[in-house]
Amino acid sequence: MRWYHWLWVPIVAVASFLAYSLGRTRKDFKTALDTEVSAVNAKTDAKRLVIEQGTEIARAKIETEHRETINRLTETQKQEASRLRGDPVALSVFLARIGKRAGSGTS
Repeated sequence: MRWYHWLWVPIVAVASFLAYSLGRTRKDFKTALDTEVSAVNAKTDAKRLVIEQGTEIARAKIETEHRETINRLTETQKQEASRLRGDPVALSVFLARIGKRAGSGTS
């Protein structure tokens, strides 16, 4: 065997490492993208609710829809959510992002 026949060993090792690293990064990117898509959908739905039914009814429906996420919030997140209660659109986006990160979807 010639010396260059052994070059495939480090090449395969480097390729395996790169495939592992890029695969992990792609998964993280997909998770972040899914979270932002969820937030955009929540914003659109909240704006539609505010236009059709008014601020108070929209806020009540958003809080009902995201009840499970609200129950899982930490103290800091609860303070942020209570600060956002006046704006149903911002509250919906906040809860959608937190819910998606926690793995609970929109509920």
